[in-house]
Parts: sequence; structure tokens; C-alpha cells
Amino acid sequence: RSEEPLSVVRSPKGPRFSFEFRRPLKAERNPASIGFVEVHFTVGRDRAGRYMAVYESAFKLLDMRKRPILRMEYLREPVHVPSSHIHIHAQSGPLTLFLAKTGHKTPAAVESLHIPTGGERFRPCVEDFLEFLIAECGVEGSGDWREQIGQGRAEWRDYQARSVIRERPEVAAEVLRELGAKVELPEGGFQQSPRNAF
Repeated sequence: RSEEPLSVVRSPKGPRFSFEFRRPLKAERNPASIGFVEVHFTVGRDRAGRYMAVYESAFKLLDMRKRPILRMEYLREPVHVPSSHIHIHAQSGPLTLFLAKTGHKTPAAVESLHIPTGGERFRPCVEDFLEFLIAECGVEGSGDWREQIGQGRAEWRDYQARSVIRERPEVAAEVLRELGAKVELPEGGFQQSPRNAF
């Protein structure tokens, strides 16, 4: 397959690295390429400097001219938009009319909407996006794609669970106590960094 090489670039925004990968897509019933999937991540250290954190990510479905059809995006430090959101590049008469009635500044540009998808910790992972392309859209997958996606998704959720526990240890302790565990929090509790609620 004519895969494009993985590109890795040091970000100008501090000690962060960005990488991007694009691959042509085929359908089971169509041997010719029908579009592209593109994955982009910018990663660096978290606020405490102890763990790797994703600062930006984008999972894109592109047409043959590499124009976006669908984008799932995440911004660790968003301004006036949900941190995790979807953009749909499509036309919708009812939605355009609805937005025009609300006074939206670009009612016909459906792709300008940031449709929320679970916030920072509960956002979709790349495996969710790939499963959508294969199971819902009919893109060709490899023989063991379900197993690979299941394994990757489980690892992602474990990583996110650990992050949630670090941010909300008192909630984790409460749940563990409800399950019968004996949990002691340090005297004075934990200092937590504020997170974006949107």
C-alpha cells in the first residue's frame, strides 16, 4: 500500500513533539483507494512533569483530494470550544435553517460547529475512530482488526482511568471504600491542578 511515512516534528510550543500519519483507505468491495485516514498527535510532559500528556490530537477522514470529510479533535488548552469535539464537513438544510434562526455567524458552514465528545478524559480514542470507519463506513480492515482495536482501546481506557484517579483521588478512594477496600488519604489531602470543565 502507498502509505506516507510517519512525520515527527519538535513543536515550537516548548518541549513537545508532533507526529502525523496518513494512509489510503479501501473498501472491501472497491479495490481502488477511496480516501485517506490521517492521525495527528502533539505530546509532551504533563503539568507535574512526570507523565506524558497529549496536547492536541486529530483523527481525520479525508477525500481523495485530501479535503476533510470528518474530524475528531482534542485540545488540551482550548479557548471557547469543547476540549474534545467533532467537525462534520457536510450539508444539512434543516441544520443550516436552524442555525440561521439562532443568528449563527456561519449557518451554512456545518463544519464550523464543535460537537462535544466527552471532554478531556472521556474523549474517543483513535481506536474508536478506526472502528467507526471499518464497522460503520465499510472501510477495509485487516484480519484481526477487532482484536487490535479492542486491545488498544483497553490500554487507552486504563491510561485515562489512571489520569482521572490522579486528578480526583478522593473519588477513587470513596469508590474503593464502597467496594470494601481500606483506603487512607494523606493528611491534608492532595493538591489538584484546575482542569478545563468544557
